[in-house]
Amino acid sequence: TPSNVNWKKRRIRGEIFAKDINQWVPYSFPFPNVVYNRIQDRIHEDTESSQLCIQRFLSKPGITLFNPGFFNKGKINSILSNSPIIKKYIPETKALLSKTDLINMLKRHNTIYLKPTNARLGTGIIRVVNSQSQKLYTMHYYAHNEDLKEYRAQNIHLLWNKIRQEMIQCPYIVQQAISLAAVSTCPFDCRVLVQKNHQGLWKISGLGIRIAAHSQSLTTHVPRGGRIGTAKVVLQLAFPQLRPNIVEQRIHQLCIATAKRLEKHYTLGEMSIDVGLDHNGYPWIFEANSKPMKFDEPAIREKQLGQVIRYSQFLTFSRILK
Repeated sequence: TPSNVNWKKRRIRGEIFAKDINQWVPYSFPFPNVVYNRIQDRIHEDTESSQLCIQRFLSKPGITLFNPGFFNKGKINSILSNSPIIKKYIPETKALLSKTDLINMLKRHNTIYLKPTNARLGTGIIRVVNSQSQKLYTMHYYAHNEDLKEYRAQNIHLLWNKIRQEMIQCPYIVQQAISLAAVSTCPFDCRVLVQKNHQGLWKISGLGIRIAAHSQSLTTHVPRGGRIGTAKVVLQLAFPQLRPNIVEQRIHQLCIATAKRLEKHYTLGEMSIDVGLDHNGYPWIFEANSKPMKFDEPAIREKQLGQVIRYSQFLTFSRILK
C-alpha cells in the first residue's frame, strides 16, 4: 500500500513467503524495476495517497508502472469506436445524460441496457424493453436485496422516473442490446484474458465462458447466479453449424486488435475483455477491464500469474540492455 513505501530510503515494507516455517513474514524490499497497479476498487484508487504513489512511481527513473488505473466505460467506447476495424463490433453506445438520450436510443433499438461507467459485477445495470405493439416499457433491474425485479411503465415519463430511482450514484451509458447466443435458453458470453508475453507481445492467455442463470438474467457473472462453461463444449452446442475453432479465432483476432488499440492510450500489460456472441457466431465487445478479476479456471489463473512475471522480466531486461 502507499503507506508501505519509504521514498527517502527507497524501500518498501511487504511480506515474503518463508518455506521453512510455511508462512508469510514481514520483509523490507528495495524499489522494484516494475510496478503493477492492482488496487482492487475505485474508492481506494481515487484517494490522494494512492494517486500520489502512482504518480511518483510513474515519474521514477528506472521503474516501469503499467495499468495505472481503472478504465472508464465511456472513454473506452469512444477510443474503440474511432477504429474503423473495431467499431463495427461494438454495440451502439451513448452517454446517458437526460431522458432525451433514453428516448432516442429506444427509437432505434427495442432493447437497451443502461450501465454505470464505474461499476463492476453488474451493479446498477438496467435493461429496458420497448414493446411498441403494446405501447409498454418493461424494465429489469437488481433490487437492493439483489433480487431481479421487473417494472412496467405505460409511458416514457414513468419509465424515466423509475430509472432515476434505481440508478446508482455514477455516470451512465445507454447501450444497444445484442441478442446473445444461448445454451438451453440461457445466454452466455466470454471473458477473454489478453496479456503481454516475455517478448512484450499481446497474446490470449485464456477464454472463459460464463452462462447466465436463466433467460432473463441481466448479467452472466457467477456471483449473480451464472455458471462456468468451457469454450469447446459451449461453442459446439451454441453453433453446431460452425467449428468452435472458427468462432474462437474471431474472438482472438478482435481482442488482440482491441488491446493494441487501447495500448495507444494507456500503458498496459494485461486486460480482460467481455465479449458477446450473436446467433451467427460473430463477436461483440461489451467491456474492457484494466484490472482482470481472478479467473475461476485454474489453468487460466496459473497462466495469468506466470505471464505477469514474464512480462515484468521483459520490461526489466529491455530497460537494462538499452
